[in-house]
Amino acid sequence: YDVAQRGIGIGCGACYVTNSTFSNNFYDGLGQSWGITNLSNSTIEHNYSQNQWSSSAHHGETLAVSNCHSSDFAGCSTAFIQGQGSINNTFRHNIIKNCRGTACMAALDPGNAAGMNAWKIYGNVFVDGQGGNGVIATGTMASIYIKDTEIYNNTFVNSSGAIFRQCGSSTPCASTSGNVFKNNIIKGGNGYLAESTGGAIDHDYNSYLSTIQPETETNGQIDTFDPLANSTIGNSGDYHLTTSGASQLRAGLTLPSPYTQDLDGQTRGSDGTWDRGAYEFGGGAPPLERLPPAKPKGLRPQ
Repeated sequence: YDVAQRGIGIGCGACYVTNSTFSNNFYDGLGQSWGITNLSNSTIEHNYSQNQWSSSAHHGETLAVSNCHSSDFAGCSTAFIQGQGSINNTFRHNIIKNCRGTACMAALDPGNAAGMNAWKIYGNVFVDGQGGNGVIATGTMASIYIKDTEIYNNTFVNSSGAIFRQCGSSTPCASTSGNVFKNNIIKGGNGYLAESTGGAIDHDYNSYLSTIQPETETNGQIDTFDPLANSTIGNSGDYHLTTSGASQLRAGLTLPSPYTQDLDGQTRGSDGTWDRGAYEFGGGAPPLERLPPAKPKGLRPQ
């Protein structure tokens, strides 16, 4: 069974997919949940992925993305401006568990060096991320980088290696800029920011709890308490904030739309405090959609 396995394949080298939404899917036991080439201005939301596998012949990733224009690699697409085959995508409100392989979210070759460009990654839970290059990372260290990407209000639980690695060697690292990492909870493991490579990452307002390599930030937090209802990596894990956990967390940075709702649809900051992590504690619920009354069955319309 050591063959390439993808939950959903989006696009292709000669394709261009834009203005699309991929939501409410469940992936279990795949090598790759999303295999993406040339996706822009689109959203991946409210999905659940778990139990990935990886081998030397078929590297795993939860999400593998590449940006492939014909000017970068022969036979690729000409349907977009060079460098914009993987731009302005949103990855939000997903639960990603047991990531294996290159990275949970991996920017790969072949194609343009800006493998992930101006993405918004927020409100996700990443649990037991064991990607070789990190949780959110470039997968092709010698040539690919991540730029202008905003990573807000995620919860990372018991993950190893880099939480965010924007590049891997001097050539692509010279082009990195504009990456932001704020309002995140990093709980357990040895996760860290790979800031020593590439341009400075704008990071602050993060809580590093029982991690081996915490970052020092002006509004950051380094501590050992557990703010989560159940931080185990198994099926019993519950990554909502407890009352005591929320009270011990420092307040996050208040952000504008589209960051104003959490994974459950709760309104952030409605109790006066914008909480860090994927879940808002005690947030106000969004208004319910009122559906029209159902018509009685078996009656002809008048």
